[in-house]
Amino acid sequence: IYSLGNVGGKLVENIVRNGNDLTIRYLNKNVANPFLDKGAKRVDCQRNIAENVDLIITFLPNPAACCSLIEADYGILVVLDLDKKYELA
Repeated sequence: IYSLGNVGGKLVENIVRNGNDLTIRYLNKNVANPFLDKGAKRVDCQRNIAENVDLIITFLPNPAACCSLIEADYGILVVLDLDKKYELA
C-alpha cells in the first residue's frame, strides 16, 4: 500500500490485523511505525514496491502523485516483470 492517510491507514490496519502479508511505502516514518510494529514490511523506494509485491494499492491525492509513483525514472514501471500479473488499484 502506498500512502497511509485516512483511507489507506484504515485499510492497512485491517489487513495486518487479519494476519496478511503487507508491504507499505510512506515517507513519514512516524506514521509508518505503528503498522510496522504490527507486522507490515516497509520498502524505501517505489522500485522496491514492484519488485516485492503482487498487488499495488494507492491512495494518492492527485494525478501528479500517481505519475511520480508509476512513471518517474525511479517509478514502478521501470521494474515490472512482464511475465508477472499485477493489479494496480
